[in-house]
Amino acid sequence: MKSRPEFIAHIKDLMSDVPNVRVRALFGGHGLFRDGLMFALLADDLLYFRANGERGEALRLKGARQFSATVRGKTVNMPYYRATDDALEDPELTTAMALESFADAMVADQQKPASKRKHRPRPI
Repeated sequence: MKSRPEFIAHIKDLMSDVPNVRVRALFGGHGLFRDGLMFALLADDLLYFRANGERGEALRLKGARQFSATVRGKTVNMPYYRATDDALEDPELTTAMALESFADAMVADQQKPASKRKHRPRPI
């Protein structure tokens, strides 16, 4: 499930225009975080973006594979969808997808009780 360091560096380069992106090791893969919110993940040298509701459904209908994980012996679909191959070569497209995914992560965070919210804006 781990991604190669070269792949992680490539993704970081593609997202160089997205402010405050941090990559953290997470459950054998890596999470991409901005201001405390995870908006994308890397697993097996694949990039997955968070997508909620209609955006997630639109990606699914376009054939994007949804990320799933096995938790306590059960397969759980997570709200992350595989990035298209062209996104891995186009910094503008990757940046746009990252910003949309961060917006979805913020919406999901705002739906939580205040004590459980993770969004922590950083000064620029």
